[in-house]
Amino acid sequence: MKEYVFVGTYTNTTSKGIYGFSQENGYITEPVLLAVEESPTYLCVNKAGTILYSVEEPENGCGKVASYDILRDEAGLVKGLERTSLREAPSLGACHVVLSPDEKFLIITTYVDATVQVYEILADGSVGKLCYKLIRQGKGPNPDRQEKAHAHSVTFAPDGSYFYLCDLGTDHLAAYRLTSAGEIVSIPDKTVDCPAGYGPRHMVFSPDGAHAYVAAEIVDHLLHYVCEDGRMLYVQDLLATRDQDPANTSAAVRVSSDGRFVYISNRGENTITVYRVRPDGTLLQIQRLRSQGRTPREFALSLDETVAYAGNQDSDALAIFLRDPETGLLKTNGVTKAIGSPVAIVSVPNGHID
Repeated sequence: MKEYVFVGTYTNTTSKGIYGFSQENGYITEPVLLAVEESPTYLCVNKAGTILYSVEEPENGCGKVASYDILRDEAGLVKGLERTSLREAPSLGACHVVLSPDEKFLIITTYVDATVQVYEILADGSVGKLCYKLIRQGKGPNPDRQEKAHAHSVTFAPDGSYFYLCDLGTDHLAAYRLTSAGEIVSIPDKTVDCPAGYGPRHMVFSPDGAHAYVAAEIVDHLLHYVCEDGRMLYVQDLLATRDQDPANTSAAVRVSSDGRFVYISNRGENTITVYRVRPDGTLLQIQRLRSQGRTPREFALSLDETVAYAGNQDSDALAIFLRDPETGLLKTNGVTKAIGSPVAIVSVPNGHID
C-alpha cells in the first residue's frame, strides 16, 4: 500500500518541525519539511485522513496544539499541510494528543504539569476552545522520576465509553469518562494500580478489546492485562530488554491489527522487542533487534503492516524495517533517513480515499 508518513520532531537539533515522505513496499522518498513548528512531539490524524493534529513541547513556556488540513492533488496524493488553528495549551510539557472516538474532542496530556486537557473540535476540524482541564496529583516511590504526578498518554477503551490515562508519576492507569460537554469524570473502580515504581508511559488494547499492553518506562517492562467485565486483570510482567539496566527505558508499544503480535521500543539498549500471542493469550518473546540508531522513542507500523518505522531520537534518523505479517518478525532493509530528533510517526493513505 502506498502511504504518506508524517514525522514530528524535537527542534533543538537540526529539525524545524513536521516532516513527511511517501512509502511504498519499503521504499521511501526523501523527507521534506511540511510545517515549521517548535518541537511537535506527538501527532494524530482523523479517521478520514484529512486533518493532522500536533502538540508542541517547547523547551521554554507552555505547549501548543495545532490542526492542519492535509492537502492532496487530483490523484489524492499528499502534497502538503495547511495550518488551520493554533492554540496555547496552558501547561508545561505537552507530550501526547489523541482524538475522542466520535472526533468531537481533542485530548492532550502534559508531562511536567500533569494535566489532561480537552479541546472542542469545530465543524471544519480545527481546534476550538478549551473545555476542561484536569490536574493530576500524587507521587510514586522513585524520587528522581516520580516526585509528582506525570500524565503521559491517553488511550480510549475499544468501545469508546471511557479512557485510561498512563500516569508515570503515580503508577496509575487512571480511568475516566468523557462527557458530551467535554468534561472528565473519574471512574475509581476501573482505575488500575501498576506495580510501584514502574512508571506506565504508553498503552494499547488488542483489537478485540480482550487484552491491554502497557509500556512501563522506568523499569523497561511490558505489562499484560486481560480485560474482563470492564476491569483489567494483571497477567504478565515481562522485561523488555536483556537486563535491568537503569539506562533502559521503554517507550512505544504497538499491537498488530490481527492481535497476534506485540511490539515495544526500548531506549538505552536501543532495540525493538517482538512478542507472539500464544493460544492461551499470554505473550512469548520471539525477537529482539537493534533499532538502527539511538533512543527509539517512537515505533509504528505502516497501514498495511508490511513495514515498521523506528524514530531514533538521539541519532537524528528514522529507520525502516520490513515486517512479515505471518510471523510478525522484523528485518532491516538498510534504509534510514536523516530527520532531526524524530519522535512521532503517523500515516495516511497516499492516493484516493474511498
